[in-house]
Amino acid sequence: MARRDVDVARMWGEASVRREDGGRGEWFAESRFAMFVHWGLYSEAAGRWRGRTYHGISEWLMHVARIPAREYGRLARRFNPTAFRAEEWVGLAKDAGMRTIVVTAKHHDGFAMFKSAASRFNIVDATPFGRDPLKELAEACGKAGLRLGFYYSQFQDWHEADAAGNTWDFAGPGDFERYLRTKAMPQIEELLTNYGPVALIWFDTPGSISREASAELAAMVHRLQPRCLVNSRIGNGLGDYVTLGDQEIPLTAPEGLWETVDTHNDTWGYADNDHNWKRAGELIGRLARSVSLGGNYMLNVGPTGKGAIPGESAAILREVGRWLGRNGESVYGAGRSPVGRQAWGCCTARPGALYLHVLNWPATGELWVPDWKGKVREARFLASCEAVAFSRKGGHLRLAIPAVAPDGPATVIKLTVDRKSVV
Repeated sequence: MARRDVDVARMWGEASVRREDGGRGEWFAESRFAMFVHWGLYSEAAGRWRGRTYHGISEWLMHVARIPAREYGRLARRFNPTAFRAEEWVGLAKDAGMRTIVVTAKHHDGFAMFKSAASRFNIVDATPFGRDPLKELAEACGKAGLRLGFYYSQFQDWHEADAAGNTWDFAGPGDFERYLRTKAMPQIEELLTNYGPVALIWFDTPGSISREASAELAAMVHRLQPRCLVNSRIGNGLGDYVTLGDQEIPLTAPEGLWETVDTHNDTWGYADNDHNWKRAGELIGRLARSVSLGGNYMLNVGPTGKGAIPGESAAILREVGRWLGRNGESVYGAGRSPVGRQAWGCCTARPGALYLHVLNWPATGELWVPDWKGKVREARFLASCEAVAFSRKGGHLRLAIPAVAPDGPATVIKLTVDRKSVV
């Protein structure tokens, strides 16, 4: 039995994964941009408890404030998200250019955001809302052509004496095997059998979960839904793809399938005091840098306790979507580039094309791609198709650009190149 609290050194699991994903990951490498949703009882608390504001990530409120499980559970009595509209969430994701939605089915607080026969501590049985939002999201995603995945905390469950994480209510190690058999595995099976096609199960904080338990969970996922992906936070190197550390935009990245997960503000769950939204330009830059290293970018939104995605967040996401409408060719299906990160930005690639994402517009009237030895056939602004003059100088590629960026929040220049070009 693992010790009850989380092993911080193994919080996010190993960065290694199985080498063969059985072909499950083909869509993943194409999609590039996804919506993450953290929503639960912590959204109702909104970062406050007994008149005190707790700063930081609000979905950890129960843990940070050491709230007894019985007392925390009373939040369910007032959790009534009457503003929730699955079609609106899915519509926003489409407007933002996202291809997949991954929503928290059960976070570390143990509360299931779906109807569960394994535990009555769920949104249908324990709240006045009485509806299953995951069913509604599955239907809305199916109609809109978006993929749906579920977050599930397999190791931590602060509501249960036999799971990990709650050291203030429960003394001594419980029976983790019993928790796994009676709650975690039955609930994951419910998610895989009651909601249609599931794109991925997003596990989290494996801590010291055994290799045998990780293997059994992965096997169950792939048995019930053979095309469903499992991320590396299942633990013990048994995922289909790598999830980097939270909010990690890397300078280098692993080979194969990987993603980074990011927050739109400074918390994952909703906190009514946090309005520090990343602007559209910053989000586009983080997306472009992820794709330039061959990765996916999953951006989190935190709906309110009433089930509404904050309006300012939604407006910024739609601005990103409008940009992708003009420049999506440089993101969807694009990947690693032979041009490394530059002072002006970064580069993504397809066979026969490079996409220069100019995030910091040079005021000199010229943009340089250093040490470019390949043949460039033409250069054009991707959004407008307007030609860009180019020349070579000292083994470098020079592009003549206007004083003011022609597109915002970032301009993309497409270079049509020889497929054998190298740097």
